[in-house]
This record gives sequence, structure tokens and C-alpha cells, in this order.
Amino acid sequence: MLSIGDDIIIADTWLRRTKGLIGHAKLDSGEGLLIPNCKAIHTWFMRFAIDVVFMDKNYCVVKTISQLKPFRLAFGGRSAQHTLELPSNAINSTWVCIGDMVNAKI
Repeated sequence: MLSIGDDIIIADTWLRRTKGLIGHAKLDSGEGLLIPNCKAIHTWFMRFAIDVVFMDKNYCVVKTISQLKPFRLAFGGRSAQHTLELPSNAINSTWVCIGDMVNAKI
């Protein structure tokens, strides 16, 4: 199992899901936002690029997007069930690949 972060916030309420990372100045290494039951995200009104990991129901990586810039949309595809937003370059520095099982310490 791959561990990506040790300070992952779970967006498990309507308010957390709606706000997401809007208003944050940045994400530090090890930080992230897990959005359960989410197949697509947007980065509208964000101030920084993020890495995005889409996972299936078992937290197996099905798609990754590196350095998604503000004011963009991203779709995980048919098998995506959960989305993890990470600091830019986290995918490269943690060697996340499609097929990896993720343990984000949640």
C-alpha cells in the first residue's frame, strides 16, 4: 500500500465538499483533501496548481493528473469513486502510478 500523506482532510460534509481547497494559499508536503464519492473536480477560484489522484471504490488508483492549474475541470472516468487532491508534484515525488493501492492515513 502506498502512503501519500499524513495530513489528509476528509471532505465528508456538504460544506467541506463545497469549499474544498478554495481559500487556501497552498498545500504543504503531506497535506491533501480526500473527497469521497467524487468522480470529477474543478479548480475554480483556487490560487495554485494541484495534483489529483482518482481512485476506485477500493482506493486503487485509476487516473492521475499532475499540476492541474486553477480554473480547470478534471474527470476521473467511469471507474473513479474517490478523489484525492495533493500538492503540486506530489505524484512524481511519491511515485504514484495507476494500479497502486493508496493508504492516505485516513
